Amino acid sequence: MLEGYALHPNQFGYAVYGDRGVANRLDELTGKRAEGVLAIVADDARKSELFRMGKEYVTAQYDRIRALGNKRSRFYTGTLKHIENIEFISYHALCLYNSDFGLKNRKRVVTGFEGLPINLKKLFFDLGLKGLMNHPLAGDPVDSPRIVVKAFDAVYQREKSARSLFDSNCKPYIKFIDRSIAVVR
Repeated sequence: MLEGYALHPNQFGYAVYGDRGVANRLDELTGKRAEGVLAIVADDARKSELFRMGKEYVTAQYDRIRALGNKRSRFYTGTLKHIENIEFISYHALCLYNSDFGLKNRKRVVTGFEGLPINLKKLFFDLGLKGLMNHPLAGDPVDSPRIVVKAFDAVYQREKSARSLFDSNCKPYIKFIDRSIAVVR
């Protein structure tokens, strides 16, 4: 989509989510008509799909942000509008924090969570994941570290073909207690 309009990701994100009309904004930026984009933007499900960026792209964004320092850079506009992007970023960031999180061995991954600080919110803030904690997932309050851990778990299950880290039928497993994690054996 971006290539068709020769736009930077932030320009496209602002055009889609900004306060001015999408067609007018894209016309200004590119000189091209935006009827196809207007049809997509009118449909919330399709609009979200505009920002499905893929694992490599969003993890590269995260790496760029970390290299520049959290205060000086942030994700492109629209990156956090698609849940799959949030999942990939969460997984990537936690695997960088603790290499055991990237293993297929579920027991080692679960027990790796024991080593996390009690204040997960501060840890995730320090890891540059504050924006991810503001994405509401079903049943979770906004600004919750649960969002990051659940997003991590979704990728872990897909990539490792493993059971959820929260699956109480497979011990050990993790569970939330307030805003921290406990490992149940």
